[in-house]
Amino acid sequence: MVAAEPVLDAKGEIVATLSASDIRGMTKENMKDLMLPVVDFLKKRSGTDSLRKQEVVSTNFPLGKAINKLLDAGIHRLWIVGEGEAGVSKNVAAVMSFTDIIRKVSKFNISRHHK
Repeated sequence: MVAAEPVLDAKGEIVATLSASDIRGMTKENMKDLMLPVVDFLKKRSGTDSLRKQEVVSTNFPLGKAINKLLDAGIHRLWIVGEGEAGVSKNVAAVMSFTDIIRKVSKFNISRHHK
């Protein structure tokens, strides 16, 4: 199940996240907002002129540090990207969320891994 998608600018950089929560609460009166460009739609829904900076890490970033980054930034999703030319972030590889982490931890059977 895909709960969110990255929004990319012309250079392929992640500038926003579009998620199901952004669409919740749509009414007949504001349905025309769906015709706006995605960035404009998100700004209108948030009631601001700017978008929150998206947190991004590379595919070789340590998992423990990625989890800490989620916690420290107070965000729900962390985008994982491959490296482009000259270290520029390109190619969205995955997204990691607290929901993903909780699902994995809740299924972990410690008795099978404890010696």
